[in-house]
Amino acid sequence: MSFSCSPLTRSQLIFLPLCGCLTGVMNSFLLWKYLSPGGVALLALCLSSVMLGLAGWVAYRSDFATRHGLMGPLLMLLLLVPMAAGGAVLTLNMAGALAWRGWAALLVGGSLLLVFAGAVVRQWRLLQQQGLDGPWVHEHVDPVSGRLRADALMPGSAGRTQWSPVWVAALAANIPLIYHSWGVSDLQAMPIVMVVMLLTGMWICAGYSGPTFGKALFLLRWERHAGRTLVHEHWEDLQVLRRSFWLSRWLMVKEPLPPATTAPRLTRTQRRRGGRQA
Repeated sequence: MSFSCSPLTRSQLIFLPLCGCLTGVMNSFLLWKYLSPGGVALLALCLSSVMLGLAGWVAYRSDFATRHGLMGPLLMLLLLVPMAAGGAVLTLNMAGALAWRGWAALLVGGSLLLVFAGAVVRQWRLLQQQGLDGPWVHEHVDPVSGRLRADALMPGSAGRTQWSPVWVAALAANIPLIYHSWGVSDLQAMPIVMVVMLLTGMWICAGYSGPTFGKALFLLRWERHAGRTLVHEHWEDLQVLRRSFWLSRWLMVKEPLPPATTAPRLTRTQRRRGGRQA
């Protein structure tokens, strides 16, 4: 059975929470050269639990609208910050600069959070300048049905080539071959790898996670003003997909769907009369 309009696939529905949990464990073990075994175990337990919960919420309960725009970037930060901080700790440990490991984790994590916050504020101000009835709202929000367009929280314009995670994974898998073919040792290559990881994290925060969070904050203000909650424009397809998996049937939102009507198109005469019927 196909659910082509759903923002989730069946495989994501099944494996996304598990992937979040495993990612939290793996990111925690990047800090094993800095924390004690007990500290690593505690961090792994906390981080994997939080990522399991957030990823499970995305799979089973997210509206893929305003609240999704808040939780999705937070989940990405939980992936990027420990990964970049752990890479910095490993690099300094290999270089023998043990005294700098704590500062490295703090500075790398703080720089990513700073870039993220800057992108959030920039996007928020841009939409604030347009106003609650501005062009972005007109293009992406249907105020009558309470639906948010599928591409509202996505960066870039239509037709722009997006980096697939598969492409990134394929490139990362070939990095060891590249630096070994240049005759670079692991110790010499680690600072380069750390810089690449940090720049990649900043790029994701500045171009993707931060703007998405800023849009979601603006949509929260719109919802308070309009007195209604937005959902994804393909909400019905998403719910049908969730009902196809036993775990999501147990955890999914059971509340009734909002009306699926669309905003009426006014004639030129009606627009001149302020939207009143002739």
